Parts: sequence; structure tokens; C-alpha cells
Amino acid sequence: MPWLYDGHHYANLLIASGQIHHALVCTGERSSSKARYISDLFRDQTLGKQDLQHTLGVFSLGDAGGAMVLGPDDEGAGIQLVNRRTNSSQSRLCY
Repeated sequence: MPWLYDGHHYANLLIASGQIHHALVCTGERSSSKARYISDLFRDQTLGKQDLQHTLGVFSLGDAGGAMVLGPDDEGAGIQLVNRRTNSSQSRLCY
């Protein structure tokens, strides 16, 4: 079932097979619009106290995105190591 694989897995397969040399894997989410929608439902009393437990999670998330460039290991056999770090210097562009 190939739809179960994530971007890293596909990138690794393509790099290991020599079909590509590098891959850009990206992801993103925008939960703020859902938080506004849920807030409106509480304000309009469509949702009540009984719904708080099931909707609280939307208020603990923020809008975010991430990307990484993946390339072959020294032998060209696939991804050898993934180094991760955060750079929030451009966060103002996310609003």
C-alpha cells in the first residue's frame, strides 16, 4: 500500500534507486482557521461545556511548516543521516 509511506520514505527510495539526487520534503498545517471556527461555535452557543474536552486540542496548536532537503549518503545508497534543527528567523512571514 504505497499511500502509507511518507515523504522521507519515497525520497529515500528514489535516491537509492538513482532516479533523483536530492529531494525537497515539505509539510505544513494551518490550525488557526479551525480554532477560529471552533471559537465561533462556542460564541454562538452551538457548542457548550460538554464539547470542551473534544475541542480543546485545536487551541494548543499553531500554524507551522517545515521542509528539508535530502540527499544520498557517500555511497549513493540512500539517506544516511537526518540532522534536524529549527530556524524561526522567518516566523513573521507565517502570519
